[in-house]
Amino acid sequence: MATEYTGKRARSRQTIMHAAKGLFEEKGIKNVTFNDIADRAGMSRTTIFNYFATINDLLIALVNEEMDDLLRYCEESGLTGDALIRELFLRLIDDTANYPLLTIRLIFNSILNQKTEGSIARIEKAIADNLPDADPAEKERQVILLTGIYYGLVNHYLSNGMEFERNEMKERFLALYESIAH
Repeated sequence: MATEYTGKRARSRQTIMHAAKGLFEEKGIKNVTFNDIADRAGMSRTTIFNYFATINDLLIALVNEEMDDLLRYCEESGLTGDALIRELFLRLIDDTANYPLLTIRLIFNSILNQKTEGSIARIEKAIADNLPDADPAEKERQVILLTGIYYGLVNHYLSNGMEFERNEMKERFLALYESIAH
C-alpha cells in the first residue's frame, strides 16, 4: 500500500523526485547516486533514504507519479473518446521530449516491475475505455495499435539518434494515429 505524503513531507518528496529526474536524464540512471540526488535536492543523504530505500524504489515512484498525473489530467480535462486518447498521447510525448531516456526507462521498468501497480495497464485501460463501443478483442487490437505507434515512434527516434523534438514527434504521431484510427 502506498504511503500518502502531505505538507512538508510531500514537498520534500517532490523535491527529491524532481532532482532525481534531472540527474537521471543528464547522467543516466546507473550513474546517479543518492549522494548526487541529495546534493541536487539540497538535502542530506539520510533524508533521501527516509523516502526511498533504493534507486529502484525511486524509479517506481517516478513512473507511478507520471502515470497518476496523466490519468488525473484525463479525468479533469472533460475530454472523452478520440479527443482524450489523442491528448493522452500528446502529453506522453511532451514528457518523452522533456526526459527521453528517463521516460523510456520508466516505461520499460513499469512493464517489467510488478510494484508499479499496473501503470501501463492503467493507461491502456483509459485508452480502451475511450474507444468507440466494440467487442473486447477489437478494443484490445486498437489499444495495441495505438500504444504501438507511440512505442514505435520513440524507438525510431532512439535507434536513429534523432532529437526528441516535441512538435515534430506530435505531428508524426498524429499522422500515424490518423492512418489507423479511421
